[in-house]
Amino acid sequence: MTRTRPDRIVPIRDRRQSKRYLTLRNFGIAAVVLLVAFLLITIRSERRGVGPGDYGRLYHSEMPDAVKVAKPVEVVRDGTPSVPDETAADPTLVEPMGRAQWLGDT
Repeated sequence: MTRTRPDRIVPIRDRRQSKRYLTLRNFGIAAVVLLVAFLLITIRSERRGVGPGDYGRLYHSEMPDAVKVAKPVEVVRDGTPSVPDETAADPTLVEPMGRAQWLGDT
């Protein structure tokens, strides 16, 4: 082994065992290439547009008019309740009974 600089005692040896493929420079180039590819794909998909008669992505044509007509909705009217509301506190519960006594409710 030949020394290139006589003032160094320790030989210069690289710690890497294999060649580096993903360097900062290669990563930057790959990132720029991926960004340009993404932009080209995005621009192409936006310029393609929708063909005549296309309606969204699920259907190729617009829905027929028969489906668009709204049907009348039957309104349900509530009658009087079959169970009357409680007028006094529930005798099995302690808190409502205490509140009724405190308020002076008979």
